[in-house]
Amino acid sequence: MQPVPDLTARQLHAVLAVAEYNSFIAAAAFLKTSQPSLTRTIMRVEDVLGVRLFDRSTRRVAITAAGKEFVAVAERMLNDLRISVRSMREVGEEQRGQIIISQYHVRRKRIDSCSRRQISSLTARH
Repeated sequence: MQPVPDLTARQLHAVLAVAEYNSFIAAAAFLKTSQPSLTRTIMRVEDVLGVRLFDRSTRRVAITAAGKEFVAVAERMLNDLRISVRSMREVGEEQRGQIIISQYHVRRKRIDSCSRRQISSLTARH
């Protein structure tokens, strides 16, 4: 089993920004960081992956074939992370989860009316 690359959401956002803007300066401005810091971040990602994501010169930035493929993967990873965080928050805030309702049939009339009120209250809130 191969080890999982150690990449952060911040690094994935950096790759996406450079790919979108085709410019380290514009991407750095968008990310509110410096161009040298962004360049170092991209170089670290390329080092971890073992491929160049961008061809750079003093005048232009071009995404490589590996870069195009990684951008699609990075977008999916960040989207999955957003969905997972939202789901965990919903579970934590009890907006989503499992409710099990059971009933004991001793005084059926009283329990049934009580249960209906509680069920109506629960479904109204959730």
